[in-house]
Amino acid sequence: MLQFLFYIGFVLQTSAFIAPPDEYACPFPTSKPELDSLRPLAKIYQDEREDGWWPFREVAGRESFVDKTEFIKYFLDTRKQLVLVAPPNFGKSTNLQMLKHFFQIPVDAMGANLTFNMAEKGTFFGKLAICKKHPSICSDYLSSAPVVSLDLESVVGSTPTTFLETFRAEVERVFRAHGYLAKSERLSAFNKEEFASYESHLGDPNRTIAFYKDGIDVLTRLLFVHHRRKCILLVDNFDRLAVAAMLGKDEEYQLPTEVEEIYFSLGETAKHSAFVSRTLLTGVFRMGSHRQGHDDNLLYKSIFADPQISQHFGLTLAEVEALIGRLGRSKDQAAVDLDRIKYHFGGYRICDTQIKIFNTGSVVAYLEGEGIKIPSPPLFRIYKPIFRYEMMGEHLHEAVENGTDLTPQGVISITDLFQLRQAGHMTVANFKGTHNKGLLVQLLQEAGYFTITARKPNGSVHLEIPCVAVKEAYEDLVYHNEFFVTEEEWKKELAANATKNNPRDHKGRKSGS
Repeated sequence: MLQFLFYIGFVLQTSAFIAPPDEYACPFPTSKPELDSLRPLAKIYQDEREDGWWPFREVAGRESFVDKTEFIKYFLDTRKQLVLVAPPNFGKSTNLQMLKHFFQIPVDAMGANLTFNMAEKGTFFGKLAICKKHPSICSDYLSSAPVVSLDLESVVGSTPTTFLETFRAEVERVFRAHGYLAKSERLSAFNKEEFASYESHLGDPNRTIAFYKDGIDVLTRLLFVHHRRKCILLVDNFDRLAVAAMLGKDEEYQLPTEVEEIYFSLGETAKHSAFVSRTLLTGVFRMGSHRQGHDDNLLYKSIFADPQISQHFGLTLAEVEALIGRLGRSKDQAAVDLDRIKYHFGGYRICDTQIKIFNTGSVVAYLEGEGIKIPSPPLFRIYKPIFRYEMMGEHLHEAVENGTDLTPQGVISITDLFQLRQAGHMTVANFKGTHNKGLLVQLLQEAGYFTITARKPNGSVHLEIPCVAVKEAYEDLVYHNEFFVTEEEWKKELAANATKNNPRDHKGRKSGS
């Protein structure tokens, strides 16, 4: 009889765990997860790209590391699912790795929790700001949730076939990173068949994108069944899907529809899944599906939009000075380095405040002797014709001189990008630019070619180029060889126009002509 009552109690307790927690309940249990495992550490399931421990530990061990771990508190305090956009090299991927390592429950090859690894993580984070300043967060949330970490950087779109292959490979990689689910005693035989169908395409090589786009939703459900707690969903380079489609050779234009479906599916999982507690998606452009609308549960924000966000990304001037000091520069060399950084990298304004942050990657690369590098987003290879001075360039030129107004779209869809791409095939005579002007300026602003200097009551903003290094990259987009004239031609034109008092000073001369 006692055995029967024990069995009934166990079933009721298990079923209570399986039911999704209340929407407004604490996303994680306050009690500690099961810690003990008798299985040897040698059987830990690991995947080089998926393991969040070593990549972040390596970064944190460098002299150039700046402690941004208090972003964990911001992430927990924000109840909405976040989509953060920023130009490359402002620390988005590093912060994602940090979140992943902090929250992820370390398990062995059978899915049992590992006490030793949890203690090791506690020691590691105990030395960082999040645990020093907020010890209760570490005691309650460290190693507290399964984490699904997706990185879409590897997705390419030279053809629809390669797009499918690379997207499928990334989904399969994420499943393999949780390979212990195939042996989980908590998953049913049907659940394990579901898992196997996504872990490898060898069983059915003819599966389409429509199948794989639902994979992340399936994985979060299976992880919940195993761990009895909601997942955290992290997606890096989420706008890479749009970039891949734009760079592809898709003459039949099938990819826009498929990419739109993927964005919609990811958005639905992020916003409405009963098995996801929190989400963070990061990228350069605020890509998404117009079908998502402006759902309150999915919050798109630039890291430059709020000082509460920006403090966790990029480098303040004080952090740049401290970094230079840690690198052992002499007093004179430190002063030279700081002046050059302020001149070349300028700093990006936070909203309409006087607060500025610097590009982490650019500053660190400069201090490590790699020179001045400003990467150009690959989308601009497609849009190069639109940037010509005769088309949108003149408008952008005026933006450089006098600033321009911008009312950003809440979400940029793949359809928007393809419409802009089609505009690039128009002749100068037929191109008016009014329909695409705002979108093109928004792409430049989100890619880091402009920074916001003022915000008006109607929601529009005033923009300027943030620094010399970015200005050079911007000029490479807007101006082209045919646009510039040689010095001799320029002097002849000045002489010819002298009587009209109308020199072409807005075009000038290309450096080195």
